[in-house]
Amino acid sequence: MIEDIQKIMSELADDSDTIIVNPGTLEELKRSGVPFDTVPPPTIDQLFDKRKQNAFLRIGQLPLLPQGLPRQYKPFIKRLGNAFSLA
Repeated sequence: MIEDIQKIMSELADDSDTIIVNPGTLEELKRSGVPFDTVPPPTIDQLFDKRKQNAFLRIGQLPLLPQGLPRQYKPFIKRLGNAFSLA
């Protein structure tokens, strides 16, 4: 039976790097001898670091401020750039 479950899981998970499973089912399968490598989900810090990296890549794509721009617009555009970098 375990071999059948492993075969089915292998077929279903072929070419997948992530499988979402009910934790109770996962524990039951582990107890029955089906091997699983579990990877913990990313931490909040890892998620923010990834967003920060993407933001730094995108911020370089923003155009430079145009010359002769009235000075009252500069703080607004700077804030806009900051907000964009956090997106």
